[in-house]
Amino acid sequence: MNYQYFNVLVERFKNKEFGIEELQSRLNTALIPDKHVHDFSTRVHNLDNELELILYTQLESEHFRLATKVLDDFLVFLSKNY
Repeated sequence: MNYQYFNVLVERFKNKEFGIEELQSRLNTALIPDKHVHDFSTRVHNLDNELELILYTQLESEHFRLATKVLDDFLVFLSKNY
């Protein structure tokens, strides 16, 4: 798994090809053959938790905007670390 894969995944979400639940499913099944697997897995797990929190604590009208912000922050993290 690499930055480009996640960038495409985020762009597809932003294009509203799928919702948060589908995004979470794709994130949770993603594998990354990298020496930093543990750190990366922790960050993906944290991202999943953040998306879950948005899904269950925010108004539906806010889901997309808040999830997009969280995903943009995640991509910044990836671009700096991987």
